[in-house]
Amino acid sequence: MNTDDVVALAAQLVDIPSVSGDERKIADEIESTLRAQSHLEVLRDGDAVVARTNLGKPTRILLAGHTDTVPIADNLPGRLENGVLWGRGSVDMKGAMPFSFTWPRACASRARMSRGSSTITKKSKPPSMA
Repeated sequence: MNTDDVVALAAQLVDIPSVSGDERKIADEIESTLRAQSHLEVLRDGDAVVARTNLGKPTRILLAGHTDTVPIADNLPGRLENGVLWGRGSVDMKGAMPFSFTWPRACASRARMSRGSSTITKKSKPPSMA
């Protein structure tokens, strides 16, 4: 997955079915995308993926989210229409995930300006269901 274009990345994520309990494919894609960023340490436990920077800062920013969606309802594949991304998960975590993928890279490239290290965690269920 190309992390340079956050809209394209969100569209790619939307097109990966990830109904609750069946999130291995999206977890694989997230892990692969994060491992391609050499400044991140990536850990995997089942379908949960954690990536973090180690900048030696006294504080840490946590970007947490979930990968699952409710069942598909004729809303795949996603589509970009008049600048709006439509599809399962586009207004939930799949729309927000691209930001969390690019944030640590932006911080690492500005290490002296960053006040904290970053951690990304993607769970297979939202916090209210975990």
